[in-house]
Amino acid sequence: MNGQDLNQFLCYIRRMIASPMTMTKDELHAYILIWSANGDFKVTPEEQVVLTSRIEPALKERMEELFKSDSDLERPKRIKAALKELKYSQDEIDSLIEEMKEIFQADSEFSIIEKVLLIGLQNLFNTI
Repeated sequence: MNGQDLNQFLCYIRRMIASPMTMTKDELHAYILIWSANGDFKVTPEEQVVLTSRIEPALKERMEELFKSDSDLERPKRIKAALKELKYSQDEIDSLIEEMKEIFQADSEFSIIEKVLLIGLQNLFNTI
């Protein structure tokens, strides 16, 4: 880890200690895309390619660790809190949904589990 990555990581840790649900837009974006890739409990090489093309490596690593540490109940709470705090516009939400669909379809298999996750997250987005 270079000096810049370390500094970013330390800033991230300070924010998490101060407010565990606080995220930046980039972090929230990465977190949601990682959840989308994990929607059917496996990340295919094709989904990994999409993630890698959309998320900076150090950020991807941090958000994967956070995603893994969160429970199924904490994930929607974290997303809802961040969406409210960051004041996402409808255009930003629509764009995010399109990126999620791209990940779901990356392996040419849009499973029922992924469809349920998409509907659930769309419903969550609509509560904001």
